[in-house]
Amino acid sequence: MAQVSGGGGNLKPQIKAKTPSPTDALSDKWSGLVENIKRDKPLLAAKLEYAAIKSIEGDKLSLAFKKEQEFFYTQVSTKEVVGQLMELVGKYWGKPYQVEVLLNKAGEG
Repeated sequence: MAQVSGGGGNLKPQIKAKTPSPTDALSDKWSGLVENIKRDKPLLAAKLEYAAIKSIEGDKLSLAFKKEQEFFYTQVSTKEVVGQLMELVGKYWGKPYQVEVLLNKAGEG
């Protein structure tokens, strides 16, 4: 019997358990927060569904909207809404955060 040689000796698929990345954890945390906000302020939560956590550094939470979602960014970035967000984040996460609302430039995720 002839053996065929050439790189395909080990064809077992590499299956790795997915390790949650810090981004996944932030995304899950954000989704949970938006779900909680839906109960108190459904209209605000609907707008926040278009945002994502950009970062949490110390007691500062940065949210970002994609350039295409500028309409929602404009509504959420007002002083009044940011104040409501700070209150709701503190209520549901048990710790007050300064909230910063950003608009990504075209091409940024």
